[in-house]
Amino acid sequence: SVRKITIPDTITYIGAGYFSVFEAVEELVVPASVETYSFKNMESLKSVTFLGDIEALGGFGECTKLENVNLCGTVKRIGYEAFEYCEALKYFDIPETVTDISYAAFYSSGLRKVIIPADIDYSYAYPTFIFAYCDKLRVVTFSGESAEYLRIPRAMFLSCTALETVNFPEYCKKLVVERSGFQDCRSLETFTFPKKTDVTILYDEVFLDCPYL
Repeated sequence: SVRKITIPDTITYIGAGYFSVFEAVEELVVPASVETYSFKNMESLKSVTFLGDIEALGGFGECTKLENVNLCGTVKRIGYEAFEYCEALKYFDIPETVTDISYAAFYSSGLRKVIIPADIDYSYAYPTFIFAYCDKLRVVTFSGESAEYLRIPRAMFLSCTALETVNFPEYCKKLVVERSGFQDCRSLETFTFPKKTDVTILYDEVFLDCPYL
């Protein structure tokens, strides 16, 4: 019957499945001391608050009721399958401190709108299918007035069938959209590139099965 858990700041590691026995938990508060953790498949979890800086944010795959992720400090990267199948997660502004987003981080989640720092380099891990099959995602914004290098990795928005709007910075020195970047985005009717780019590279099948483009 426990609804909220505040993890003591003496804890540094939480293994996979440790909290699965708390079936009614809706809220978690995670101190800065916790460096490694997994809260995957906590079916009742609705809200989590991180009190400190985070090296890698993630470990919430299949938390289908998760709505709020509150960040009190900085985040360096978003991990492998971090929020996959988090169907109740409607909005997420990726912090400007993030330098990497890993494989399938938001795969088939319930996102409607997302803001992404434009200068993420995706160099840490295999960065494919990051937002793939987010079939309720309608608006994507790459933040900032300018970007040195804006990369959209392979199949980043594959089968985001409700996607209507993609907002870019006005100036981008180099824009790269990798294979299948927007494949099967069936609601995408217009696509406006940055007003000024020095180099634009589009890989194969970027807009495959986008019938209205």
